[in-house]
Amino acid sequence: MLASMQDHLTARLLSILQEARRPLASTEFLAQFQAGDARTQANACLETMLAAGQIAQPYCRVKLTAGAMQDALERNIAGLRAKVAELENEKQALEAELKPGTDVDAENAAHIKRLHDYNEVKDTGQMLLGKLAEFEGTTTRAMYERFDLGLED
Repeated sequence: MLASMQDHLTARLLSILQEARRPLASTEFLAQFQAGDARTQANACLETMLAAGQIAQPYCRVKLTAGAMQDALERNIAGLRAKVAELENEKQALEAELKPGTDVDAENAAHIKRLHDYNEVKDTGQMLLGKLAEFEGTTTRAMYERFDLGLED
């Protein structure tokens, strides 16, 4: 997983460098990554690529041959395919937990209907509490406290 992340980052760095079509200062280059871990990882990858001679300063002069770039992209694609396979396996494991003959779409539709029904009942209860509070000349908040309800209930 770590190697595929590194390959993905390398491919992204090379893509940024090639698209720039001009020298990029390291700060300008790294500004394309979110602050924090992503930028730290990009900087480390940039340093590794410089040390390995994959790129040279100014940064947009990529030393990789077309074949090397192709290899990096193929490794990135292989990592992404592995991730897809991992997600497919997870999906199959979850589907195996379902009862035979379960229609997932129908289950989702029924769950959504139950959520709508719940929200309608909740809205009605809030309206009744509001009317009761108005009738008694108090606040809805006071009614929630009176009936031991949380404000998020």
